[in-house]
Amino acid sequence: MLRRTLVRMLPRRLKDRVKAFITKLVPPERSDSFELSLSRLAPDLETVFDVGANVGDMTMSMCERFPDATVYAFEPCSTTFDTLRARVEASPYRDRVRLHKLGFYDTNGTALLHVTSHHGANSLVDISPSYHVFNPHVREEDSEDVRLVRLDDFVGEAGISHIDLMKVDVEGAEYEVFAGGVRTLSSMVDTVFCEVSFARHPRERGESLRVCQVLHDCGFPPAAVDDVAQARRHDQGQLAHFDGVLRTPPRLGRPDAAMANDPP
Repeated sequence: MLRRTLVRMLPRRLKDRVKAFITKLVPPERSDSFELSLSRLAPDLETVFDVGANVGDMTMSMCERFPDATVYAFEPCSTTFDTLRARVEASPYRDRVRLHKLGFYDTNGTALLHVTSHHGANSLVDISPSYHVFNPHVREEDSEDVRLVRLDDFVGEAGISHIDLMKVDVEGAEYEVFAGGVRTLSSMVDTVFCEVSFARHPRERGESLRVCQVLHDCGFPPAAVDDVAQARRHDQGQLAHFDGVLRTPPRLGRPDAAMANDPP
């Protein structure tokens, strides 16, 4: 929030020029909406996935919020993963975090990751014109081949039988993550936090609809929409992204996984 507030105080003609400078000065902020959503969940979760863990802000919050949980953190970028690992190893939660240097996708293999000037914007998707409108300070600086696996395959090989919460923030590859985990999502996951972007792909492609459809087909109706980001310019479309919370109805044989603060 601090970066956003500072930028809004500037004259419009100066905003693009100083965004990159402010990004370097101010540490990456946590996702306020995901933080709020975490606070609404019961604290007795046991298995949590942080897909697109980045430098570990949400990983740390998950460990703090869910003291009995094992948190699986997935990050494919080498430099970002090194920061994540160092942070986890220096934390009191290191025995509860399982680090994996990989990304989820709908096929197993490798792919080119675009490494940008801001680690939170690294993506398997190239910077599109619409994304540049919303994020003129982000530029590609490097690339690397990263390992990708299907969520269903990882869960099967790891012997995981249930996931209380899965947070997904993968900068444009959301559909592929979910498409590679249909079996897992349909039978093992209670709650999904997901950032849905309207700028990573051409709007006419309807990528946000594909993401919502695959989750709907797996039994995840939306429970909340937060952090709706919009641009002042309208030539590429105004809506940038939102953070969604999706929850399955209680599964047979399992206690109700409703959010702790939901009204009766």
